[in-house]
Amino acid sequence: MNNTTKSQLKALYFLSAFAVCLSIGRSIYTQHWSFLFLIWNLFLAWVPYWVSLYGIKRENKLNLRTAVFIMGWMAFLPNAPYLVTDFIHFHSTSKTKWLDIILLSTYALSGILLFYFSIRKLKETCYNLIPKKWQALATFGIIGSSAYGIYLGRVLRFNSWDVITNPLELANSIFRSIFSPSCFLHTAYITLLFMVFLYISVRVFDFLFYQANEEKN
Repeated sequence: MNNTTKSQLKALYFLSAFAVCLSIGRSIYTQHWSFLFLIWNLFLAWVPYWVSLYGIKRENKLNLRTAVFIMGWMAFLPNAPYLVTDFIHFHSTSKTKWLDIILLSTYALSGILLFYFSIRKLKETCYNLIPKKWQALATFGIIGSSAYGIYLGRVLRFNSWDVITNPLELANSIFRSIFSPSCFLHTAYITLLFMVFLYISVRVFDFLFYQANEEKN
């Protein structure tokens, strides 16, 4: 693990710790535990980053181990940007509305950063297996899949575990959301909205974190 990755990891842990402290502090103040579920959501957002950091190794060719880790990574990746959708739990009439804005923003920022750095780590380890002309398309495909994963989670209420525990119902819902005329427009609306948001986020972070360094080299 190089120094840049160590710094990123430290920053992400620090931001996540702040988010957890806000949830605990809110629960103590209000004597309600409703926002503690965000801690679990944050843990799930960390899973793809941990997989990309510790599970996926750089290889000269694709093997079964790497393929399994990549599939697991893809299944859990939408959990990171999914944290943005937890703003749905914000209520402007709450007596803690200002705390809630900071709290939900911290979780959302953590999720987007974990999403971004997880993709960057995958690029470092696996993109050598893809012809250069297809790498941008692969990134766009990952972003699109994650956007659709957000739709599956927030709208259809599936989670990453359903790939194993409930595959038939998941497959049926996916088919219906894409091919049913009554569902397609809503599916496309939510998916495209988050696809554009995630793509712009990734591009902005590329310029902020990597573009300057790449231009120097």
